[in-house]
Amino acid sequence: MIGYFIIAIVLILVTFAVFRYGISCNKSVTKTLTTEEFLNLKTGDLVFVSYKNLLGNSVRILSSSEWSHIGMIFKEENGELYVLEVADYSSVVKPSYNGAVKTSYNGAVESLYSGVIKIPYTFWLKLNKNHKIAFRSLDDEVYASIKNDVFSEFMKLKIYKQQKLTDISSWKRLMFFEAYDEEEILLQDKITCIEFIVLLLQNLGIMEKTYKPSSYYPCDLATKNILDCYDEIKTL
Repeated sequence: MIGYFIIAIVLILVTFAVFRYGISCNKSVTKTLTTEEFLNLKTGDLVFVSYKNLLGNSVRILSSSEWSHIGMIFKEENGELYVLEVADYSSVVKPSYNGAVKTSYNGAVESLYSGVIKIPYTFWLKLNKNHKIAFRSLDDEVYASIKNDVFSEFMKLKIYKQQKLTDISSWKRLMFFEAYDEEEILLQDKITCIEFIVLLLQNLGIMEKTYKPSSYYPCDLATKNILDCYDEIKTL
């Protein structure tokens, strides 16, 4: 039974790859982030991760790319760095970790590191230290125009829950390039990491509202074809 299920999943993934993506966006990253660039990360910079687990590999296969996850850097006025993303670290962050859980209004215990989250950058690096990481730096002029709006736009997106790729009902939405439809987006209650970042960039005016956020993969935002106000992608 399990064998048939695995075969079915593989066939579905291959079908997605054929219908959803005709051109590979896989390009080897040849540049490395300098120490100065690493120390000067700022709000709006994008961070990419290459996960090699089952879901990460599924995204990499579908997009013909090494990047399976994406987030955004946020810098507080006091200089502290955070990563804004949709992720689930509840299985690796122990409840005993300071501030890892909270109690909701109905008494349920929820992880602060699951869903649409703001996670300390140094802690994020520890959680992702075994994976390949890369960055794209936002143009200084664009950064100056959006830096004061990022957090408020992030908070608006906190209404969403994380879309699990194991939820097959979501795959139809993620399968095709579709025209932007604000009403349909507002009806969603769950989003993936790439949908979150695209929504954030669209609401900040960095990306045009031409296509639905579900029309993109992390690797799409790794090239200047779509985001020309960012520098070339560089690995850590």
